[in-house]
Amino acid sequence: LLSGRWAFLPAEPKLSPSYLIIMSTSAASASEDEYVRLKLELASARAATDTARLRARQLISKRDGLREDVSKNRAETEEQRLILEQTRESNDKLKAQIKTAEEERKRLLEEIEGKDDDC
Repeated sequence: LLSGRWAFLPAEPKLSPSYLIIMSTSAASASEDEYVRLKLELASARAATDTARLRARQLISKRDGLREDVSKNRAETEEQRLILEQTRESNDKLKAQIKTAEEERKRLLEEIEGKDDDC
């Protein structure tokens, strides 16, 4: 028995064996509920992780596809630049040939006119 300042506290109640069984059953039930809750939370976290991994793989695949497209575009652009340069060179040569042909034509016309005057 308590004396002094602890005397006001009631003595611990005696718990019946059936009460203890009920309490242990509810504690076991609570731990099973907690276990199920944790399993569901783990499954949810795994699903979220799997979704994130799938999305990452899709983004990586898309990125790699875009890299290939960029490489192809660069190659095509370089090819087109080369074709453009060759076309310009060809045009310059043709212009020079046209100028030479026009000068030759003028010279021939002048020569023909000179012969006509002689006749």
